[in-house]
Amino acid sequence: MDRVENEDGTEGAEFENKLQTLEYPFTWDMDDIDNDAVLATGYKPHDEEEFIPLLKLMRIVMLVFVQTKKNEDPDSILENLEKCDDVVVAIKEQADPNISIEAVMHVLQAMQCHVFWTLNRRNRAKVIFEEIKSVSATDKIARSTINACRSIGWSKYHLLGTEEAVDFSRKAIADNPECDLCYFILGKNLRRIRRDMSVGSIPNKEEADAFIEAYEKSKNVVYGIFVAQMYREQRSIMKAIKMYEEIYRSKPKSYAVYLRLALGFLQLMKLPLAKMCLDEVAVQCPDDVMYLHYRGKYHMKTKKFREAIYYLKKAADRNNCPAAKDYLRCMLKVNPLFNATEYLLTLVERYKDLPEKQIQGLVLETAYSYLTKGQMEKSLKHFLHSIEIDPKSQTLTEFYSLFRPGQSQNVYKMLAQEVFPRVRQSRELLDESALETYEDLKNYYDEYLESQLQATQTAFSKFSNKCFR
Repeated sequence: MDRVENEDGTEGAEFENKLQTLEYPFTWDMDDIDNDAVLATGYKPHDEEEFIPLLKLMRIVMLVFVQTKKNEDPDSILENLEKCDDVVVAIKEQADPNISIEAVMHVLQAMQCHVFWTLNRRNRAKVIFEEIKSVSATDKIARSTINACRSIGWSKYHLLGTEEAVDFSRKAIADNPECDLCYFILGKNLRRIRRDMSVGSIPNKEEADAFIEAYEKSKNVVYGIFVAQMYREQRSIMKAIKMYEEIYRSKPKSYAVYLRLALGFLQLMKLPLAKMCLDEVAVQCPDDVMYLHYRGKYHMKTKKFREAIYYLKKAADRNNCPAAKDYLRCMLKVNPLFNATEYLLTLVERYKDLPEKQIQGLVLETAYSYLTKGQMEKSLKHFLHSIEIDPKSQTLTEFYSLFRPGQSQNVYKMLAQEVFPRVRQSRELLDESALETYEDLKNYYDEYLESQLQATQTAFSKFSNKCFR
C-alpha cells in the first residue's frame, strides 16, 4: 500500500504492519496478478447477486482493491465503498447460519481501513481498525467464510484466478460442509476451467456433485438453474428438462431467473415454455438487452427470421456481440445478397472500445468472409489480427463460422490445410505485406503445434506415472 508517514516516518509503517495481520485482498497475495483482469469482461448484473449478496459484496471489494492499487479517482473509490453498506444489510437479513457476519465484516472493514489510510484520512482509518474483530482460528464457520470470500475474490480474475478460486472453495467446504454457497462457488469455477479447455466438454463428478449439493442444501433457484445446465451438458436431457420445469413451477419473482430459464428451454427446444418465460420478462423488463437477444433467438427457432431481426438488431446495437452474430445469420436467411463483410467491419469498429477478446470471434468471422470472397490479402490480415488477440483462445480451436455451416473448425488446422497451400500457389500475385502476414501466421501455427506436442507429452507422462505407480 502507499505509505503515509508522520514527521518521524514511523506512523505509516506501524499502521501498515497492523493491516498485514488482517484478512482482505491486500494480504491475499494478489499483487502480482494483472489487476485489469478483474474488469476485463465488464460487469453485467447477474441473478446470482440478487439471491447471494456476498457475491455482490466481494465484487465491489475487488473493484475497490483494483481502483486503490491503480490510484484511481478517490471519489469513485469512496462511492463504490459506500455501496457495500446496503449489501451488508442484505447479508445480515439473510441470516445464513453458514456465513459468519463477523468474518464478512472483518474483510470489509479491513478494506475500508486500508482505503481511508491510503487517502490520508487517518482518524477514520484508526477508528475502523479498532472496530475490526479478529477471526478465530478455531471458528470453522468464520474460517470457511474467509476462504469463501477469498475464492470469490480470486474468481473475479476470471481464468487467471480459477485455480486459486477452486482451492479456497475446497478449503471452505472442508471447514464447513454445510455451506451451500461454497459448493456453488466450487462448481462454477470447475465449470469455467472445463469450458476454457472445451466448450462442449462434459462436467466431471466433482463439478456435478458441487452444483447438486448447493441446490439440495438450499433449494436456491439460481443453484437449480446451474444443476439443470449441468445435466444438459452431461447430455442428460430429461433430467435437465425436469429441473428447469421444477424451477419454473416455483414461480420465481426474478426476471433474471426467467431469462436463464428461457435460454435453457430454447436450448432444449421447449419453445412454448421458453415463450412463457420471455413473456414474464417482457412484463418486468422489456428493454433488457439479454431479453432482446433471447426473444430474437426464440423467433429464430420458430423460423420467423424477420421478427428475430427486429429484436436482435436492438440487442446488437447495445454491444451484445452474440446477438450481432445472430442478427447477421438471420439477415443472410432473409437476404442472401446482404453484405456480410461490410456489416462485420462495422461491428468491429463499433465494438472497438470493448476488450479485444470479446470481438475476437467477429474479427475471425470477417477473415472467413474475405476468404469466401477470394480476397486473400484481407483474409490473411484478419486471421492474423484474430490470432494476435489471444493465440491460445478456445475460439481458435472450436469456431463455428457462418460461412462454414456444420461442425466447429480448428482455425489453425484450417489455415494449414486450406489457406497456406493457396498462398504458396499464388505467391507471385500477393504483395509483400500479405506475404509477411502469411509468415507471421505460419509462426503462430508452429507455436500451436509445439504447444499441442507439449500437452500430449505431459498427458502421456501423467498416464504412465499412474499406470506404473
